[in-house]
Amino acid sequence: MNNIWTASDADFDQRVALGRVVVEFVAEWCGTCRAVRPAVERMASELAGRVRVVVVDVDEAPTVAARFGVRALPTFLVLEDGVVVGKFVGGAVSASEIDSLFVPSGAKEDV
Repeated sequence: MNNIWTASDADFDQRVALGRVVVEFVAEWCGTCRAVRPAVERMASELAGRVRVVVVDVDEAPTVAARFGVRALPTFLVLEDGVVVGKFVGGAVSASEIDSLFVPSGAKEDV
């Protein structure tokens, strides 16, 4: 099941309105965005049905990017029912930080 959606200026609010959503702001020309893509795809697949991923190309959806003050790529936002509850910015994001974006609030990890 594909758990990664794209969003435009026109449909962004609809895509992120309900549940836990990780929004990844990217651009086609961004090498770092391509480098983190496998980790994002892996987590999206593992948590399909619990967390959605919405990808926003800043060149295609500049209004959404400006609304959230996106100035570096990739930028990740975590939204719960449309409200921002977390953010990671730039290429220094590690695989474990990407993983943490996908852990729903209140979820306990196995010890």
